[in-house]
Amino acid sequence: MNTYRSMTSRRRGTIGQAPEALEDRRLMTYGAARFVTGTPIAFDLAPQTAVLADFNLDGNLDLATFTRTSTVVGVALGKGNGAFRAPQYLPSPSNLNVTGLVVGDFNNDGKPDLAMTTYNYSNGDTPLGVLINTSASGGALSFAPVTTVDAGWRVRCLTAGDFNGDGKLDVAVGYADDSLNGIGVILGHGDGTFQPVMKSYFLQNFVSLGTADFNHDGKLDLTATYFNRSDVYPRPPVVYKAGVLLGDGTGSFQDMTDLDVGTSVTSLAVGDFNRDGALDIAAASAVSFGGYTSAGTNQATVLLGDGAGAFTKQATIPFASAATAVATADFNGDGRLDLAVLTPADDSLTVLYGDGRGGLVKFRPRQSVFPVDADASSNSIAVGRVANRTLPDVVVAAGSSGHVNVMLNRSRFSRPLRRHR
Repeated sequence: MNTYRSMTSRRRGTIGQAPEALEDRRLMTYGAARFVTGTPIAFDLAPQTAVLADFNLDGNLDLATFTRTSTVVGVALGKGNGAFRAPQYLPSPSNLNVTGLVVGDFNNDGKPDLAMTTYNYSNGDTPLGVLINTSASGGALSFAPVTTVDAGWRVRCLTAGDFNGDGKLDVAVGYADDSLNGIGVILGHGDGTFQPVMKSYFLQNFVSLGTADFNHDGKLDLTATYFNRSDVYPRPPVVYKAGVLLGDGTGSFQDMTDLDVGTSVTSLAVGDFNRDGALDIAAASAVSFGGYTSAGTNQATVLLGDGAGAFTKQATIPFASAATAVATADFNGDGRLDLAVLTPADDSLTVLYGDGRGGLVKFRPRQSVFPVDADASSNSIAVGRVANRTLPDVVVAAGSSGHVNVMLNRSRFSRPLRRHR
């Protein structure tokens, strides 16, 4: 296992060995990422999670967000220069609290739609809300009235993907209730409607889900974070873990395979860090998360995949405070995946630079750590070219501050994109 390498400390000879000359030259050529603060997007809610998509097909990325105490989803159209228009608000089914949000084209018309998980605090019901995008290309934002899909009881999270290989987008939901845990798959008809939910029961309380094909069989698999909560008082530390569930191509999944990323996992991201064609996984961890104290540590971890669904720990990066989200992208334009880590207690976003072999390089703080307004409820990083430049920008939901932060990438090799008219 390789721990992260600090460029500053290595020059002083205190950590690790000197980097290879080729790697050093490459890093010097491309340099560190540089972010400047854009105009925050103000919302009439406390954004916890943000997703990016071009909802009105004008070539500019737009943003959607929600908070668990709100009954609406906020959508702000992007201007293409890193700024956004005033948000519009879309209601949830029966004005229930929104608990999760995912983007996907559920009716195969080429426009990104929205699906949301909701929660009825009076009876624990958690219907899925679907918003079909009716926006005209390049025009105003428009969605059909929200429709409701029975997703089961106590849904905690969701993701979207074609789980049965029929070319139609489906939704998977994770349940989080000590008496009813598992995964529900809701197969899509390809017209914005869905089949009845198919449930598979597992021992875990699910917190988040993601999709990828980890074993190269052409069938979508799931990543998951989960916990096993005890109702014994005083409660012992909550154990937040992560795992992978391999798909069989019919909408069912094998039992969970745990990942060696500690016991306080808050967020996962997928990418090929060592460029071998097999997908790898990065994880964020926090001692305190979701109102519970965990037995884990504050850190980020990289696991290398073998292309068959197994993973080996490659790098562990400690942080002074809770790491609540990770995201992957090539932030400095050197062709290698980097890792962005959010630590809200420090109001900072840290970029760890990939070496192309699964390792991570940390520059001096001024080249790696960027200020961002966030609070403990901020648990996601969205990455995309919101300013229409060659390198990706970052947006972070600020929680109780009532806005979403925009961090514009102005690294050395960030250039305006040329648009074809």
